[in-house]
Amino acid sequence: MAPDKPVSSRFLTQDDRIAIAEALAVGVPVAQIAAQLGKHRSTIYREIARGRTETRYRADTYQPWWSHNQVLLRRRRPKAPKLAGTSPLRTAVMDKLRQGWSPQQISRYLTRCYPRDAAMRACPETIYRALFAGHLGAREHKLRTGRTRRRRQRRGMPHKNRIPNMRPVHTRPAEANERRVPGHWEGDLIIGRGLRSAVGTLVDRATRFVHLIHLPGGWKAPQLRDALAAQFASCPGTCCGPSPGTRAESSTTTSRSPNSPAYRSTSATRTPPGSAAPTRTPMACYASTCPRAATSHSTLCATCAPSRNSSTTGPA
Repeated sequence: MAPDKPVSSRFLTQDDRIAIAEALAVGVPVAQIAAQLGKHRSTIYREIARGRTETRYRADTYQPWWSHNQVLLRRRRPKAPKLAGTSPLRTAVMDKLRQGWSPQQISRYLTRCYPRDAAMRACPETIYRALFAGHLGAREHKLRTGRTRRRRQRRGMPHKNRIPNMRPVHTRPAEANERRVPGHWEGDLIIGRGLRSAVGTLVDRATRFVHLIHLPGGWKAPQLRDALAAQFASCPGTCCGPSPGTRAESSTTTSRSPNSPAYRSTSATRTPPGSAAPTRTPMACYASTCPRAATSHSTLCATCAPSRNSSTTGPA
């Protein structure tokens, strides 16, 4: 007889059946036996009823070894798998798998198309087992994932090398990174509520001197790039380039000269927020003085009005 392989903790093992026989021999109640084994008493009653047999010395006695052997015989599945041979069912399943159907879709399709043919039925579990057991050939079929909705496909430029000749932000000079020397400028973009207004900023990383840039033509990457490049011409010193995550990262023309490189963040580099976020004036944020954009759907989308330059006394 094959060795005892526990299927699940819900089923009785050979040791459990021996314990039942020993407890019945000394007159232990069935409820107490069930409590000792951690099973329901109905399970013990059914096991005793199935395992009774006649012996040489006593009739109608529970035999644990005979009962366990009967369980192993009943557990066997001598029949061949449903999708192992060559049959119309296997052909239909393989055809739908090649078309990218999921096992659930194939099962419902077979039930709908062959309502009176029991031989053309296969539940999703049967298809999964046949596929991973190799009964359907090689595993060249790509099963669908368990998403109820299709994931949105990536649009636009690829993430890798989307900016030619990009200089990572972690390679910028230490004096610019530590905000020790004035003259290193950082560009950023502030977008208003509901994407209805925007203002560009140029901030000196050391002194926090800020220029607010009006964007009347919109705040897409080309418009922001041109506005930053125009403002760079009037700024003294070098430039640190757009802040990580701004729309001006899509172009490398924001650098004014080869001696003033623009540094940008990469996906593998964790960078702190730009200088525009903590920049404050003595009367709170100067950008808040721009007129608020219209929130009604019936009005036109407007940007903020031009603002004069402002400076701060120090970091906020």
